[in-house]
Amino acid sequence: MREWKDYSVPGACSLEEFTRFVRFNKVRLRRLEEELSEVRRLMIAIPGPVYGGIPGSHEWHDKMPGLMDREMKIQNMIKAVEESEKVLAAFKDSLTERESSVFVLYYFRDKTQDDISFELCTSQQYISQVINKINKKWEDRT
Repeated sequence: MREWKDYSVPGACSLEEFTRFVRFNKVRLRRLEEELSEVRRLMIAIPGPVYGGIPGSHEWHDKMPGLMDREMKIQNMIKAVEESEKVLAAFKDSLTERESSVFVLYYFRDKTQDDISFELCTSQQYISQVINKINKKWEDRT
């Protein structure tokens, strides 16, 4: 499994990287929860120990540590997804109403600056300035 960035640490990534990650959190969280339930099902399916020297009676128990490691990694990934949602909510709360609407349109709905300026009845230059302010706030967050 790939290593995940800690998006809660200021300066760990750009705002564009962060929004690309957060955009698919619901899908990512559902897949992780499905994978976690599968791991737990496999853990429960492991039979109890069989004594008496029967060959192969302990091979399932050799899989338990691997399943436990996998479960822990998935739980850590779920925590990272949940933490990124908290970071997003806190960041959106720090934005003004205008900045928040531009943030959603630009980073989550993939609208161009021209489209946003038309929708909000402002100039493209103003939208560019607002996006720069948003990026500055992202870089300055503590």
